[in-house]
Amino acid sequence: MNRWKWVFRISIFSIGLGLLLHSDDNVYAAKGYGQRLATQLQLIKVRPEQNKAFQRHTKRYYRQLNNAPRKVMSTRRGDFHTMIKREVKSSGKQAVKNMEDVLDEDQLKHFRRYIKIAGDNYVASLGID
Repeated sequence: MNRWKWVFRISIFSIGLGLLLHSDDNVYAAKGYGQRLATQLQLIKVRPEQNKAFQRHTKRYYRQLNNAPRKVMSTRRGDFHTMIKREVKSSGKQAVKNMEDVLDEDQLKHFRRYIKIAGDNYVASLGID
């Protein structure tokens, strides 16, 4: 009995979709339906944070991180935080290097200080000590 319900539902759906696609007035509606369907099928390309598989993966990662022994957890987080700090520092150095030709020595000193403060604020905004 349950199988016939699904057969009936699928047949009604296919008939409705056929009518939708063949009527000239609803061409735009059909195109919109196709775009929505394609978006749902390729959601990982459009918005990975709304994809269920992506959410499960990240939840699993954080669950493993939180359930890990204290020493392992601090090591993993420490490595991640060190990596972010290193990236911010290297991008700041690159920004200063790019401005060396443009600015004189006094302006460069202020710019270097500004970049350091901006990098520290960015790292602090991520909650990294």
